[in-house]
Amino acid sequence: MLLHCALCINLKHHTFPSSTLENHSTVTELFGSVVYDAVLTFDIVLKTKNLVDFPYSKHQQFLYKTIKEMHGQGLNFIQISSWLNNHHHKTHYGHIFTNNHCFALLKKGRIREERETSKPVVNYDNFALKLIPKGIRKT
Repeated sequence: MLLHCALCINLKHHTFPSSTLENHSTVTELFGSVVYDAVLTFDIVLKTKNLVDFPYSKHQQFLYKTIKEMHGQGLNFIQISSWLNNHHHKTHYGHIFTNNHCFALLKKGRIREERETSKPVVNYDNFALKLIPKGIRKT
């Protein structure tokens, strides 16, 4: 996601450090009788993997948690699928479990956890300060 931002500052009420003014004591001496607005433009780049959220159903949460725990205890996917079938659990689409179902469910669940816990990366780029004449100052 790329956002282009602009920030406008009226120089009439802005104070400058002495190094900016150089030999000028006021903004009027620096810029003459023309009033300027300073416009700061920049880009914000936001990178995130967590833009869309489709929550797991209770059944999907149970299956992921069960398969993750059993695999963590050292069971292979054939043993896990046999246990799920023996306990009359079905896949999300109502089919019997195979070792490939268990592997895919565990793999996609881990990807989902990584996506949900990842933090967005924000970068600021293309800074520019532009002076835009606003008009002649009345003295």
